[in-house]
Amino acid sequence: MQKNNADDIYRALTNRQLSAKDISHISRLVEHDYEIENNLQPYSWDNIITFSEKFNFLYISGRVDINDYEVMKLINDNELTIFHEPYNLTYLPQFSEVCYSNIAPKIDLLNTQAQFINSLSFGKRKIGLHIRRGDYIEWQGGKYFYDDEFWIAMVKKNVDRDCAVFIFTNEINNEFHSKIKQLGAFVSCEDYYIDFVRMMLMNEIYGPPSTFSVYAVNIAKNCFGYDANFNWLPAKF
Repeated sequence: MQKNNADDIYRALTNRQLSAKDISHISRLVEHDYEIENNLQPYSWDNIITFSEKFNFLYISGRVDINDYEVMKLINDNELTIFHEPYNLTYLPQFSEVCYSNIAPKIDLLNTQAQFINSLSFGKRKIGLHIRRGDYIEWQGGKYFYDDEFWIAMVKKNVDRDCAVFIFTNEINNEFHSKIKQLGAFVSCEDYYIDFVRMMLMNEIYGPPSTFSVYAVNIAKNCFGYDANFNWLPAKF
């Protein structure tokens, strides 16, 4: 779907402006309605497949196999479907079957970022830490949200392994930034497409469930033959 078409459809059905922030906000509204209708505590559900009468779209989240025939039929029958990350492991294996060539970065961009990353890693094994904030604070009760001290320990652990550590995040405070920089980590907080390409150049990525990380790893492997692995951090409880 072209972006302008997506904008038009989203606005026509929801009467809202399409943006990542609005999708995050509207997703929680749908989840809240689902919890009220089904007498559930917040984030106590394992999965959601529901049509929002309020916003006119199909909403899917949690432990759902989107390759299931009935799920695929629902998606095909609705003009707009929103999948809210983080996706569950039942969805993860399907990424290995995706054709990534149409979303891979141009080779010039990849080479430019590879030169930049290599200038900072000095031949060491490259470790990416993907720090997710935002709705991860509340999603499923915060079981995939990790505080600053956790990430500081992760940085120290990998620096002690003599690895080059790169931080990928869109939310970072000055104090945390200063601490991990002192430990020897590099913080990449660029436009999403730059961070996306830089993430592809890592040997290992650690983070909570995230399609951003999974796509980066699979593009690196399938399109460029890179040695990349995504290590899904376990839930805290």
